[in-house]
Amino acid sequence: MQQDNFRVHAAGESLSGKTLQSVYRRSNSVERWLEVKVQVLPAAAEAAAEILRMHGAPNGVVLDEEPAVVTITAYYPQDERLEGRLARIEQELADVETRIGACRLGELQLREVSEDSWINNWKPYFQITPVGQHFVIKPAWKEYKSKPEDLVLDIDPGAAFGSGTHHTTAMCLAALEKIIRPGMQVVDVGTGSGILAIGAIKLGAGSVQAVDIDSTAVRQAQANLARNGIGRQVTVREGDLLTGTAGQFDLIVANILADIVISMLPDVPGKLKSGGLFLTSGIIVERQEDVVAAAQQAGLHLRNVTTSGGWVALVFEAEHHA
Repeated sequence: MQQDNFRVHAAGESLSGKTLQSVYRRSNSVERWLEVKVQVLPAAAEAAAEILRMHGAPNGVVLDEEPAVVTITAYYPQDERLEGRLARIEQELADVETRIGACRLGELQLREVSEDSWINNWKPYFQITPVGQHFVIKPAWKEYKSKPEDLVLDIDPGAAFGSGTHHTTAMCLAALEKIIRPGMQVVDVGTGSGILAIGAIKLGAGSVQAVDIDSTAVRQAQANLARNGIGRQVTVREGDLLTGTAGQFDLIVANILADIVISMLPDVPGKLKSGGLFLTSGIIVERQEDVVAAAQQAGLHLRNVTTSGGWVALVFEAEHHA
């Protein structure tokens, strides 16, 4: 979700990295969040945005673009994963500078905000949005008079990633329109708000197993399933990628960080039926070759590539067995 010159005006003290540990100790609750900002040169904006977004930033990130600098803002729950997230963000930003040269302007800027403050600040920027041929993404707090051909996704992202307006989610939804056949069995890895699982069911999938490592996302996905009138067809659980997912499936969807996609690829073929498909996004164009190489090494065949706004969605096919 990208909006020029957008700022979150929420009460909260300014923090430095040195005070993070004390902040976590005194405010160990998902009702408190950390606003994280980083300033980079324009050439590094997409890579930096991917890093912040895919490390658990609810609803994506905001890019405030000026001619010489881009400010990227994200929000993270102050939970037991916060320090690890920030450490990984710092390391991956350093890796970007190793690849393309110095691009950061200063350190991460950290500030405490309340949950109500930042969630409500996102709402004006989440509008009714058509995606693909038939999907219409409707914020839960807005009214929409649907047309007969519309597949309306009634979504409240809450504190979970997945409003559907980001390039990667939109590409995945459009791809599902082409892939889903009646009765297909699907796994949605990193479900976030549950938007892709809901979309798959509305297109006719028989069942979806939705998985997310974040318990907040699991609760929000369950709420969105109920909001869309979807019951037993979708199960949502807290879990780590494909670990604990039993059976084989017609389709696996993973809209997550490129490095995480690469790490799970060795497990994907064994979870796909003969000729099954793997749809993945959350990948900047510069990482496409890395993901394709890892997928081919795992025995998958590239079937389709879609790009939008510097991001890529890939569809791979498993071997056909007699």
